[in-house]
Amino acid sequence: MFKLYAAIGAAILIAILAGLLKVERARAERLKVELRAMEQTAKGFKASFREAEARRATEATQARQAMSEAQASCTARIDKARKAGAAISSIINKPVKYDAAHCPVRSLVDADSLRDAISPD
Repeated sequence: MFKLYAAIGAAILIAILAGLLKVERARAERLKVELRAMEQTAKGFKASFREAEARRATEATQARQAMSEAQASCTARIDKARKAGAAISSIINKPVKYDAAHCPVRSLVDADSLRDAISPD
């Protein structure tokens, strides 16, 4: 009788193990499918990251170029303002002419020098 119970127990154990094996195989297949899906997602993230980095590099280059152009423009404006200031200063600091009674005599500012002072270029 013991052999019968042992055989039944072994059959039950084999049935349980076979069921567990099916469950584990199904789980393994599900995990493989999930792995493939995650790999595809990772490839998508990687491609997005590369694209974003390329855009960031392009934007950084454009920003540096824009800053360089703005600096050149600002420097040109400062130079123009300095020239205008020097021309205006030369007009203002002209020696004053006096008449016989030692009164200052008004004189017109030369149109060309005034034009140069207002717009030196």
